[in-house]
Amino acid sequence: MQLQLQKLKIFLALKIDQLKLSLPLQLSKLKIFLHSQINRLKTLTPLYCKKSKAFIYSQFEKLKIFLSSKDRVFFIKSILYLIGAFLLLVFLSKLSCSTQETQTTKQSHREVYASSYKRCRVLQDINPLHLKAAKSLNNKPFTDENLMQRQAFIVKVSSCENYYLARMTASDPYLLTRAKKLLDDIAEDFAKEVKKKTGRTYKLRITSLLRTVEAQKRLTRRNVNAANISAHCYGTTFDISWVRYRECGRKGKALNPYKLRQILTKILISYKKNKRCYVIQEKRQACFHITLRP
Repeated sequence: MQLQLQKLKIFLALKIDQLKLSLPLQLSKLKIFLHSQINRLKTLTPLYCKKSKAFIYSQFEKLKIFLSSKDRVFFIKSILYLIGAFLLLVFLSKLSCSTQETQTTKQSHREVYASSYKRCRVLQDINPLHLKAAKSLNNKPFTDENLMQRQAFIVKVSSCENYYLARMTASDPYLLTRAKKLLDDIAEDFAKEVKKKTGRTYKLRITSLLRTVEAQKRLTRRNVNAANISAHCYGTTFDISWVRYRECGRKGKALNPYKLRQILTKILISYKKNKRCYVIQEKRQACFHITLRP
């Protein structure tokens, strides 16, 4: 065992001596090789730089000659045609997107119209109840002749911060004082509830107010829901749209009309329970027909 250890020591000593002798020689060879490569790069770099500069200048000269020749007009025209084609593609893509959006919005409005009518069966007070309440509050209907004579019994209704009047051809912007107070209260509660739930401000759309007997008769010729005599003729009734609203200070995409209708429905149900009004939902006219209770 000791003999083998001595042999191993001798072998290792010989290898170390060989490395000590060969390392300086290898390092000197490496230094010589590196110096030669550096000198070669120094000689070649200016040559390559000159060649690259000459190539760039030659390309510029070719471009100048091309642009100064007859092909310049064709070149410019082709670029303009490409730009025009690109703009046309962008316009057509935007147009197709807008048409798809309008189709989807129309479809959503139809779905809202149909679904909202199905879900509002609570507010179905029949027309005889409305007419009876109107007659008890005002025993004489308004006509074209006595409308101006009976101005003391009614107040003017105009657009305000909580509702706006739609363009009305068969109605006059008047209501009994108590009926206008009912309208103001409903619109105020609606605006507060929408602000509380969504942080946005919406107005109700009033589609019908007081109608004279003559206007009601004219309306029966084109409106299926209109009767020969209506609660509107007594100044106690007004209509509120349940599909159209107006936002004040619009903030991006409009809210779904069905959500706004849900808020309005809850308010009208509470008013009905408190015996302040009768309410019926008219499908054809897409409005709530509301009459003040005595």
